[in-house]
Amino acid sequence: MHKSTPRSATAFLLLSLGLGAYAFGGEPSEGLDLEDDAKVHWQDKSFAPGDWPGGIPHDRRAEILRWSPLAKDMGYRMDLTDDGRVLVMSSARFNRSVRREARLVEKTVRSFDELMAPQAGSQQPGAKVGQVRDELCVLLRLHDRGDYESTLDFLARSRPYLGPWAASQRARDSFDLRQPNCSAWIERESDRASENQLVHRLSRCMTYGRYGQAPAWLDRGVAWHMELEVVKSIRTLPGAEQERGWERMLKDVYGDRDGLVLDCEDFAALTAKSRNEVQAGMACELVGFLAEFHPGAIGPVLHDLGQYDRNHGQVVLEDGRAEAVPGYEIPLTVQAHVLHRHVDGDVFADCTAYFQEGSQFRMPRAK
Repeated sequence: MHKSTPRSATAFLLLSLGLGAYAFGGEPSEGLDLEDDAKVHWQDKSFAPGDWPGGIPHDRRAEILRWSPLAKDMGYRMDLTDDGRVLVMSSARFNRSVRREARLVEKTVRSFDELMAPQAGSQQPGAKVGQVRDELCVLLRLHDRGDYESTLDFLARSRPYLGPWAASQRARDSFDLRQPNCSAWIERESDRASENQLVHRLSRCMTYGRYGQAPAWLDRGVAWHMELEVVKSIRTLPGAEQERGWERMLKDVYGDRDGLVLDCEDFAALTAKSRNEVQAGMACELVGFLAEFHPGAIGPVLHDLGQYDRNHGQVVLEDGRAEAVPGYEIPLTVQAHVLHRHVDGDVFADCTAYFQEGSQFRMPRAK
């Protein structure tokens, strides 16, 4: 539950107890004496961060310790998935649907692994479950704006390089961050999109945590596809709700345009800030096309694009952090080459036909 202690006083208390390095971005300390509302819940066990049961890797322990001052300050519980890949932070006082949301997280993780798994016997790079190391995904399901502000304060305080970024997020009610890999949003009881928000944001966190930065159209395309797979609707694009995806809309837009072949530039028109529903539909339905007709291709495509971004779109700073080059985008020629490398046939011509024909589409026979 919320405490009367001001945030600044809590920070001073942590420093006075010798926890300053841990709370403010240094190496975390072991054996913290936290109250029940800041405990970790994992595999039917509940424990304070630092009093670790066997089975939790050291890097996961360190990440949880770094987040635990925020959990204590806001009165939040921390739920770690059985496989240690996702940490969900939510109000210990107000969250009454922990079990239901845990099942939703597990279903999303399972569906993500199925979507990304390469075909049996494939030697392509990608995502064989158990052979990859996913970064921890942290989801912060925030109760109110005060908790949102406290989260931004905590990130700016514990990681000073995030100060300018945190200031830019004050007027919003959600954010996605890649270092650390987390997503936060203010939940509202009447929000019909609460489950969609969780699935969408977790999907994006998992994509980054496994592969690195992907072009916006593919990153969001995967997340919208996951919404359809897991909760059977899309409710995370402002001004647009879909119960069955965008197949009918795309057929109406492109169905009578003979000779049309979309290219990579058409898909890449969807940017991080775009709200265009046709562009969103193209991104989502391309992922659906690949999942249905080229199973096993999406993981390798994301792998190669993430590797290219690490090699060309990031710089390593003196403190060892990787920082994105402002405004960098993977060249369209590279995006197209990677798709053609991992997808048999003419991916853009076939996908265009898929948009035009909808459920009547049949893959052309290989020549």
